[in-house]
Amino acid sequence: MLWFFLILFIIVIGAAVGTVYNVSQKRKALAEALSNLAGFIVSQSYLDDSGNTAIAVDDSGKIFTC
Repeated sequence: MLWFFLILFIIVIGAAVGTVYNVSQKRKALAEALSNLAGFIVSQSYLDDSGNTAIAVDDSGKIFTC
């Protein structure tokens, strides 16, 4: 019975680490996409916790959302 809980614990920890890594990669990709926009230099930005949505403002006041 102890082996069952040990294996279950390892699976849960692996899933949690995988999820955190995936969200981290999504946030990095979204930040990179914002910085590569033509004619738009980001001065302020917000990326949500899940890495699905971003809002950015440039120096001239233009707003970009994705």
